[in-house]
Amino acid sequence: MAPASFSPVTLASSIRLNNSLAVVALTLLYYDYSLTFSREVDHFWKRARLSWASTLFVINRYTGLLGPIPVVLEYFVQLSPERYHQYYAILSQVIVGVILILRTWALYNRSRYMLVALAVLGLVLATGTVIAGNVKTKTVTENVSSEHSVFGCDLSLSSEQGLRSAIGWIAMLCLDTTIFMLTLIKTVHMRHTLNQGLLLVLFRDGAIYYGILVVASIANILTFLAPNVRHQSYEANSE
Repeated sequence: MAPASFSPVTLASSIRLNNSLAVVALTLLYYDYSLTFSREVDHFWKRARLSWASTLFVINRYTGLLGPIPVVLEYFVQLSPERYHQYYAILSQVIVGVILILRTWALYNRSRYMLVALAVLGLVLATGTVIAGNVKTKTVTENVSSEHSVFGCDLSLSSEQGLRSAIGWIAMLCLDTTIFMLTLIKTVHMRHTLNQGLLLVLFRDGAIYYGILVVASIANILTFLAPNVRHQSYEANSE
């Protein structure tokens, strides 16, 4: 038996809360950019030369700044169903994954085997995420009457959508865990020279990043899996 449909009032309330949280996140993003822009100009734009490192910096920096603009429109403007939000999230994670893989490759003295192994792992995880994201699933709002049309970005999830969305975050967590463990192993092997230098910075920043990412990823995974848990609980109570 399928779970009871969400009422239009519940959907509207959920979407309003989601939009409010989106405003908070975007405000913090652009406020942070305004605080660091002057330093970016002094330390990057006035000195940067064209290289793989500078190109990756620009892509990573401005994909995160300019990419959310269409997402903002999805939240607050009535649009036809689009996959931009989903593909933008995948692209952002791919960029971060590439940077982490290259950093680990450099940490292991540009080992070809390390680069190939991490590239294969990243490709497998990215392929699984894309396949899962493109599977056709029924949305929660399909059962909502057309007279109660949803305005803005409808992020309500069915149990199937939640499960498939969680796969992307699980994949990213797998890659980050692998990167962190490789960094930790390298740090242990070079612990006698860890008192200062680049390795200490890489390990310190990597540990902080990994800790924050684990908390954020687990929160997202649990959020995506919540509809599936509620669905199973409803079926169990209905039997």
